[in-house]
Amino acid sequence: MAPNKQNSTPILVGILNVTPDSFSDGGSFIEPSLAIEHGKQLFADGAAIVDIGGVSTRPGSSEITADEEWRRIAPVVQELLQFGTVSVDTYRAHVAKKALQLGVNMINNVFPLFEKEIFSLVAENDARLVVMHSRCSAPHVFSPSPGGDIIERIKVFYEKVTGEAKSHGLPLRNLIFDPGMGGFLSEYPNDSWELIHRFGELASFGIPLYFGSSRKGFLKCERERESCERDALSAFSGYLAFQSLGGLQPLYLRVHNILMQKRFFEITGHSSFVRT
Repeated sequence: MAPNKQNSTPILVGILNVTPDSFSDGGSFIEPSLAIEHGKQLFADGAAIVDIGGVSTRPGSSEITADEEWRRIAPVVQELLQFGTVSVDTYRAHVAKKALQLGVNMINNVFPLFEKEIFSLVAENDARLVVMHSRCSAPHVFSPSPGGDIIERIKVFYEKVTGEAKSHGLPLRNLIFDPGMGGFLSEYPNDSWELIHRFGELASFGIPLYFGSSRKGFLKCERERESCERDALSAFSGYLAFQSLGGLQPLYLRVHNILMQKRFFEITGHSSFVRT
């Protein structure tokens, strides 16, 4: 497949965690007013989408109720829908349903085999669904990394989630696939780097792809004091994945620092970005 113009530019997704315990910015935007202002800034910086999450999924994070998750994000989602495309990062059908009813047209599900009703809800609303590969046996439960070829492991998971999508009436054109990065992919940092360099092999799945390495542990710098010091490596890893894919499929890049990610593309001649 020859690259086309749209696939030759990334789709930037800004991260907005409305949580007290996310690994990078937990607590920074727990107040709705602060979260709303940050979301507006992400759009202004160039994000095509802002992905809003109300529960942390980092290793060691704790579960909360679906009602509490929705309470955290509802006012932020409602306000930011006026400024651009909003995605909601949730693995609960209760929260996904409420978000879709508000007008959200993208759900980002990092545990897509947990509450499978989400497939049907997204199909009923003709929305888009990001499904992420993970080694987690359940939310917040990180299983030992399985052996074998990393692409083959991801392919097995991809076949499971696409089978679920079809059985729930969700067309593949509504799916976006995230192979997972960092702790979701493996306990070994080298596995994340291997996937980045082999990212182009995922084009064979035939659907848009999603990449989220921003500030993850495998990028940790020696003597760093804060995870935001990983922003340059985060942007570089996103650029490498994009280059490996070679425009064969659309690519969504989920990042904390939109401006830095844009800069990595601008200095290599990519001066325009996809808006949704």
